[in-house]
Amino acid sequence: ARSAAWGPDGRLEGALPRRSSEFGVHEIGMVLWALASGHASHRPLADVLLSTSLRRFASAGVLPEASPLSLANLAWASSTLCLHNEELMFAIERRIVEQGFVEFDAQGVANVAWAFAVFSATSSFVAPAVAVSLHSRCDQFKPLELATSVWALATLPRSGLETPGTTLAKAAVEAVAGKAAVLASGSAGVSSGSRGVVRLLAASAWAMAPGHLGSPPLWSTLAACFAKSAAGVGHTMTSQDLANTTWALAVVRLADAGIFTALGAHTAKVTKDLAAEELAALAWAFALVQQRSEPWMTALSATILWRCGEGSLGLSELGRLSWAWASSPGNPGLLEHALLPEAARHVRHLLSGDDEHEGWTGHGVRADRASAFTSASDGSSCGLGAVPTALLQLSWSWSFSSIVVPPELRSDVEALLRRLGRLRDAASSSSLSPQPLAASSVPERLEQSPEEVVSVMQSPSGLGRSVLLSSQEMAGFGWTSPTVVLRRPEFLVLHKPPHWEVDDASSAFQQGPGTATTSAARRLSTFMQAEYPRLAILQDARAQLGFQGRLDVQSSGLVLCSLSYEAHFVLQLRQDTFSIAREYIVLVHGHLSEDVCELRLPVVASPGASSFVHESGLPAVTRLHTCARLWRSGEASALQPYSLVFVSIVTGRKHQIRCHLAHIGHPVVCDGRYAADRVAEDAAWCPRNFLHRFRLELPAPSDSEHGAPAIVEAIVPLPPDLRAVLADGGFSPATSSELPAEQDEQQRRSAEALAAWSQGRVHTPRPRSPAMRSGVCAPEGGEVGG
Repeated sequence: ARSAAWGPDGRLEGALPRRSSEFGVHEIGMVLWALASGHASHRPLADVLLSTSLRRFASAGVLPEASPLSLANLAWASSTLCLHNEELMFAIERRIVEQGFVEFDAQGVANVAWAFAVFSATSSFVAPAVAVSLHSRCDQFKPLELATSVWALATLPRSGLETPGTTLAKAAVEAVAGKAAVLASGSAGVSSGSRGVVRLLAASAWAMAPGHLGSPPLWSTLAACFAKSAAGVGHTMTSQDLANTTWALAVVRLADAGIFTALGAHTAKVTKDLAAEELAALAWAFALVQQRSEPWMTALSATILWRCGEGSLGLSELGRLSWAWASSPGNPGLLEHALLPEAARHVRHLLSGDDEHEGWTGHGVRADRASAFTSASDGSSCGLGAVPTALLQLSWSWSFSSIVVPPELRSDVEALLRRLGRLRDAASSSSLSPQPLAASSVPERLEQSPEEVVSVMQSPSGLGRSVLLSSQEMAGFGWTSPTVVLRRPEFLVLHKPPHWEVDDASSAFQQGPGTATTSAARRLSTFMQAEYPRLAILQDARAQLGFQGRLDVQSSGLVLCSLSYEAHFVLQLRQDTFSIAREYIVLVHGHLSEDVCELRLPVVASPGASSFVHESGLPAVTRLHTCARLWRSGEASALQPYSLVFVSIVTGRKHQIRCHLAHIGHPVVCDGRYAADRVAEDAAWCPRNFLHRFRLELPAPSDSEHGAPAIVEAIVPLPPDLRAVLADGGFSPATSSELPAEQDEQQRRSAEALAAWSQGRVHTPRPRSPAMRSGVCAPEGGEVGG
């Protein structure tokens, strides 16, 4: 297929079509393997040979009896040449259903697994069969075969890697990673710098990272082996290996800073040789761990300018690069003058294209509609799909960096997100009419029109005033089970009681060692799916089961939930451009100074672990106002200082409020994770952590093409258990001033706030600043859109 005998003067090119009817399954498999190993120009001929031969085999009934080698060759060749054939894939799947991979050798398993992964073929049998083969005969695979198989297993749908708990697939991936570490050490008699071993290291890390599989020692070994390869000891790694492994190490955050420094130094030397998607993945990974060495940032800046100049960056790459650059202390001019114009060009192109034609091709997605929602391959996707994720990353980056974006571009981005959401809704069962809410789940006063619902729960227009619900409303409110507070056709606002989980795709990985997972009966998704059983978005983990943001299990408060993909995309845009206000009331230890009104402290957050403040973390912004300084008289101790604090967050890092307050010495009352030394004493008078999200304000996601969207606000006071803490906990107002007049005023304000919150009123003692109300963020802070 590569020689002069092929053509145009050779005879093979003409002979193959003429004599194809003489070939059996084995011969066609060999021919297609040869064509796939040759030049891409062989694809049209291969397409003809494959389709005509398979029709002939089907009519003769010989394909099911083909040898495993022939089937594996056909699978590999067809996937390499992007020739998807349903008949072939069905025949292979049927063989696997009947016999598994027992008759296939290791290379055959790898080739078949790779083909199903490339075609994103939905099968309930292939992934488990691959896992069985890897787990039971791992030693029979060569390094490159293991690398291919483990990559395919992690890519295949229904692999079991995304399932909570222990699965065979997870055990298989960890076993392969363990072998990769052994091979990389050189103790198995294989060169540690061989091409197969390095590719296996990269594939193993890439497969384990999304599910946070593997022990810390295993990750440390993998990181050390890869850093050795990056230093050029006996081997030069490929750019794909570099991108995959750096991304994986950044996701799990189990490598020390020295590893990322070494990888950053190596990447800076080869930046211009990287493919666009590799450059974007590396930039995203290094930004996630705040690797911002001067050589890397200089090389990245120069490469972005060069690629923007030649127009070689797709929308997905522009989104990830913008997010990465905005997350690092780089010059915002690169965003404004290079990345933004390129993104605007892509957005205009997408909007001008027909749904079925060129406007929906490229940019990291295929031409079919459904593929526009395929998650970005670098892991930075929030689950919405490649194009929506890119648009959200771009929007966050512009807002975060205070870039002046033309109004028409902002409008185009929202219009494109709406269009994508409508396509997704039309392609899913969510286009069906939603089931009505069960009457028992909604209090009587809230079973009114949407406008009346808002008026019941909405604060008066004059800020700084209290809101008091009637005793009937307070009695009918579902404090111990989820309650719909505000209902719109496109979204809901729920009140989440304590000990209920706002679960999504990542919930299984958010639990720490020895922590029990919330039962299905206590998951908010269970409640929503029971109310709306026909809404596809509420079943879609890629879209966070419809929920917009999270709230800790022990905490209570308001949660936003979308009822359509269009609403979900638009609400995510509102959040990523800091247009959703999220406000909390918190009781903390100590007297918080009035001078502390904003915390800008980077936070490192990892699944299954506590968050902590560190310079290597991502930006996090928390705004504070002390409502009341209090003394509490304990049974056998002196007066203890506490503060009732009004909190507004701009970013939404894991445990951000609790982590920030603990870092400055004012942990949340009864916080077993961040104030473990005080929780035993706190638990004697406070039943749980004292943190309640009492207010949400947002521009409604309803169509705003004919004007500004309406501002929707929902407010719920403290639940009874926390009201009782303030009312019966022995609190009295305190003061921190030495001046009598100021002492009287501080004590008066503290007494007012204590009385209001303990009686079920929402009390804001002074007008909130516009920045705190709107959530608009200064350049240092922001909600990461990746």
